[in-house]
Amino acid sequence: MTNARQERARRLGLTHATAEAYYHRGLLAYKNRDMENAILDLSEAIYYDRRYAEYYATRGIFYIEDNKLAEAEADLAFALKLNKRLWLAHFGLGLLRYKEGEYTAAHEHFLQATRHPNAKPEAWFYLAVTHYLLDNLIEALQAVEHALNGFHQADNRHAEARRWKAEIEKVLAERAPKPPPSESSAKGRRGKRATET
Repeated sequence: MTNARQERARRLGLTHATAEAYYHRGLLAYKNRDMENAILDLSEAIYYDRRYAEYYATRGIFYIEDNKLAEAEADLAFALKLNKRLWLAHFGLGLLRYKEGEYTAAHEHFLQATRHPNAKPEAWFYLAVTHYLLDNLIEALQAVEHALNGFHQADNRHAEARRWKAEIEKVLAERAPKPPPSESSAKGRRGKRATET
């Protein structure tokens, strides 16, 4: 390896390490609900490593939280251009479509997100919600159970998923066909009417 190539490789390693430092700092700012610094730090991460799809997808989700939907759309679309299988980009686009009330489009993105083995339980949760809104109740129940298995019990989202599961089960029970009255109960009702007259 020539000296120039060694220097370039060294610089690339340093820039990626710098990008990762900003990325983790941005995640911490997001956790602390400091959206301005979360977005700024992800922008710095992207400056140092422009080809890492997860940085764009993460900043896209931050933009959704900050209600900057056009910026979110651009980042999430570019993340998918860099890596069309990135679950986080599909999840972000699902959130964006959900926020816009486009539940069928949101559902398709959540479905794509959950096909990835690294998909987080929140993707399964939103898949369950869109199944419910599209009246796919059996699929909604399966997805919410998957989300429940992924969320820690102390996580508030676990309690929210439990509430959704109860709602889905309630609607399924209401729609279940009622069994016809048995012959003996029908005779009993006829006999009761006869004695009342």
